[in-house]
Amino acid sequence: MKQKDLLDSDEHTIIRANPGWHVACQVWGDGAEGIIDVDWTEVIAWRVMTWVHESVRRQAPNSIFVHSMVTPITSAGCMDDWIIRDPQGKISSPSDRDFTDDAALLAYYREEEAAKRAAKRAAKPVPVPATGRH
Repeated sequence: MKQKDLLDSDEHTIIRANPGWHVACQVWGDGAEGIIDVDWTEVIAWRVMTWVHESVRRQAPNSIFVHSMVTPITSAGCMDDWIIRDPQGKISSPSDRDFTDDAALLAYYREEEAAKRAAKRAAKPVPVPATGRH
């Protein structure tokens, strides 16, 4: 494949993961409990996607600016929204947020869930009381 062909197409590559990498999974309780724990699922491979954004290609046709994204794959499939623990035990996210331990991660998940519930409540239309007149 010529270099030009590579840059004009999306490329997906699967790479086997080294041992010790894990993805956090939320453990949900029954009913109103919400998220009660964090479970760690082993990463078995990495999906690496590379592409050239169309706007970059138009603005600088002779440049080689390639975007890339790496996504962990577990036995449950690809994890689109993930927080990862490396072999040394460091917990981090794609947004570069680091967590000191499982308790800090669990607190983060609970805060995020509470914010989602609040946003959902705020988005519900408020019923207008009937006036009794037609």
